[in-house]
Amino acid sequence: MMWKGKSSCSGGDCQVAWHDVCRSRAEGGRGVLDLHCHNVGLLLKFIHKLIRGDDMPWTRWVCRRYGVSGISSPPAPIDTPAWRGFKRLFSIYRGLTNVRVGDGATTSFWVDIWHAAGPLFSCVPALLTHCTDPALTVVDALRHARLSLPLQDRLTVMAQRQLGALEASLRHAALAEEPDSCLLPGGAKFTAAAAYHVIHSSALGMPLTETNWENFAPLKVRMFFWID
Repeated sequence: MMWKGKSSCSGGDCQVAWHDVCRSRAEGGRGVLDLHCHNVGLLLKFIHKLIRGDDMPWTRWVCRRYGVSGISSPPAPIDTPAWRGFKRLFSIYRGLTNVRVGDGATTSFWVDIWHAAGPLFSCVPALLTHCTDPALTVVDALRHARLSLPLQDRLTVMAQRQLGALEASLRHAALAEEPDSCLLPGGAKFTAAAAYHVIHSSALGMPLTETNWENFAPLKVRMFFWID
């Protein structure tokens, strides 16, 4: 439709990849909505509400159905296709957001990005293998104003070193009374629209983008310049 004005066209008629068409004009595209990324952004909004612990009928149903909180994984006997879809969205959500820790109740100690070094499961992997509770929250780990992890009795040399480094980095950590908040890059609040922008954004912009679109040339001339 876009290239020929018809309901179908061949590959040779498509002058620009659809992903590029869906980029914003500032990034060299046409600003056409990418429905897949838009759908992911809307679903992530539900994940955001689930992790935040919003008291809503569907969040209560999820917790009751799977017997878990928003930040933990269900046991294998009830690991349904629907929950596997949820877990995939959890991974996307945690990759997009940083956590500003408040009371630490809804932040995963190992998986969420709340520490300056990044997600701790990748920063101290040897220590994680000795932890008996991989679903540990930040409040559980820092409940007594110092790092307290449920660890196996004997640690390897590497795990001991990582434990010492982690204790040093969290020596002055303190929890607050307000709830945790998950923020998008740049400190933006989480919304479906903001998540869509982050998912679909590109670091590469088109040279002279503003000059191309913001001028008085006929649309077909601007389209030709964009394609070229």
